[in-house]
Amino acid sequence: MIKVSKVQKKKLTSGELQDALGGGETSLNFLVVDDDEAIANAVSNMLKKAGAKVQTVNTPEEALAISANSSIDVLFTDLVMKDSDGLELMANVRRNDSSVGVVVMTSHAAPDIPQKAASQGANGFLRKPFKHNECVTEAIKALNHRREKLGLELLEGS
Repeated sequence: MIKVSKVQKKKLTSGELQDALGGGETSLNFLVVDDDEAIANAVSNMLKKAGAKVQTVNTPEEALAISANSSIDVLFTDLVMKDSDGLELMANVRRNDSSVGVVVMTSHAAPDIPQKAASQGANGFLRKPFKHNECVTEAIKALNHRREKLGLELLEGS
């Protein structure tokens, strides 16, 4: 399993996600969903700098359409969106593919939110605002979930 602490302690560079997962030509597909376009774009840019292929949308409906028609490795979703909830989106995406890793993001301060998200299946949690290294660390946790569900061997980070 990847040791997340190694990723947290070093400066992150382009390709960090592929490097941490052993490199290779495999493209990592991320889907970012946040009804705040500026936040969605900021998260997308963080993940792209780390070497991921990212699609960004602003509604759960758009996210479901994408997940139904393409392979998603990790879903980053806002917890509270207009007319929807990130945990509900997670459940709906996983109906199509139970191996999708999920990171829930929120600016809400309630202390029980991370536990609630984890109990419903989230693999990672980010409280807004967050830093690049926190984003990548949670992405790696979610990728580990996906690899475990798919039965792939995990590689140690360098």
